Amino acid sequence: MKTPIIPSNYEQWKHCIVKDCGIPLTTSFIEARIAAMNDVNNEYTRQFLKCYGKTHYENTKHWLKQAKESHQ
Repeated sequence: MKTPIIPSNYEQWKHCIVKDCGIPLTTSFIEARIAAMNDVNNEYTRQFLKCYGKTHYENTKHWLKQAKESHQ
């Protein structure tokens, strides 16, 4: 089964980040992304919202927190 381009759940999101993009979900990566996503003045965050919308933005923030919890 092929993973959708825009994930709709944590497992799809994790597969996208780790397998498709080759980015390990390290604590430092997760914390950096959480910090960026929580700063709506951050250029990355503004572009993310523009491209993917508020729902996917909120989902991604939730998945990052979920990933952080699984690393503790």
